[in-house]
Amino acid sequence: MKALHPVSSSPRGSITLLPDLSERKRHLEERCLDIMKRWGYREVVTPIFEFLDVISKGVSQDLIEQGYKLTDRQSGRVMIIRPDVTPQIARLATTSLKDIRPLRLSYALDVFRYEDSYGGRQREMLQLGAELIGVGSPEGDVEVLLLLADILDEVGLEEYRFIVSHSDFLKGIINDCPEPVREDIVEIIKKKNLSRLEELYHARFISKRLYSKLQRVLFLFGDKEVLKEAKSLCSNELSSQAIAMLQKFYKTFKKEPLASRILFDLSEAEGLQYHSGIVFQVMDFDKNLNLGFGGRYDRMLRLFGLSDDTATGFSLDAQALLEASKLSVRTKKKTILYSGPIFNSLINGLRKRGYRVVYSYRKDRESLHKEAVRVCADHVLIGRPRGVYEIVFLPEGESRKVAEKEIFNIYEEVI
Repeated sequence: MKALHPVSSSPRGSITLLPDLSERKRHLEERCLDIMKRWGYREVVTPIFEFLDVISKGVSQDLIEQGYKLTDRQSGRVMIIRPDVTPQIARLATTSLKDIRPLRLSYALDVFRYEDSYGGRQREMLQLGAELIGVGSPEGDVEVLLLLADILDEVGLEEYRFIVSHSDFLKGIINDCPEPVREDIVEIIKKKNLSRLEELYHARFISKRLYSKLQRVLFLFGDKEVLKEAKSLCSNELSSQAIAMLQKFYKTFKKEPLASRILFDLSEAEGLQYHSGIVFQVMDFDKNLNLGFGGRYDRMLRLFGLSDDTATGFSLDAQALLEASKLSVRTKKKTILYSGPIFNSLINGLRKRGYRVVYSYRKDRESLHKEAVRVCADHVLIGRPRGVYEIVFLPEGESRKVAEKEIFNIYEEVI
């Protein structure tokens, strides 16, 4: 007999946010979108599903395989539930918004991918991101990184690092390898698989010199000194130009505090088929969390039909950002637990002024205090006969009786 799933269970990998976390998530979204707006990035909302044959131009085969697919009942065409936002932005940039350059867009949208459930991976993820389209100069890469740093500082992260690379460095290294083993080499670099590299060498698919070189490539991680070692491994123009660009990029930040947050990983092989320049990962070293990715993806725009356009941007994992962030949802306006007549113009007036007023059906002091703690109230406001109110200040528990006409002044001036 098959085991029955409990009626309360949700699909594995889906997300349910209870009120406290939901409130934090919404506050985080709004704060991040507001910062991006201050930089000139305007929010866009893309469809939750797309025709697969259209969006697949800018989606890797891995993401297509991870995507959830369904059939459009009207046309019979296969659709995919949004596995990534960036390809949708690329499509918009080459169609509806093709005449606006530079184009700055931001978003806070869910993406859906099939992931194995081990390691706590989610299949539903909220991405927060920004895209800068039409700026091909290094200043565009710098702008995106500065914007991202502004967001991370604003939400209270202290131990974050940018791990920077350039897609052309590895492309040049891989082009130096014999063609029959290039795909194998990419997988070796992705997985840091030294044993498989050794197998290729002993099977004489690669020379001793190339074997030694690839061993060093696998561990090109560290501060700016890594660029010197990487430069010594360059034997082609593509890789050499990539290192020169990274050195120039770092020099831009050399005298800025942000320089101490920049590390380099020249063995980063994810997204090689789409990235076309500087790429980066952002990590929170305090909690060992991968917060997101970013970089240049000019080639994706070309796949959608714009051969001479440029684009860079980033996407953040909002759940990881929530876990790492010290952002508080507390606002300047107070939360009040109110006990008294439910029809009350005074209470409506407080709400219109931005106060959070929670109605309580409890009357005794002990129950009111417990509820006040649960709803994170700063004060308890108790209605008394003949237009008199009692304000109980928390957590001290001190109280003060005031007339109704004094309430607004007290909350605006004293509290």
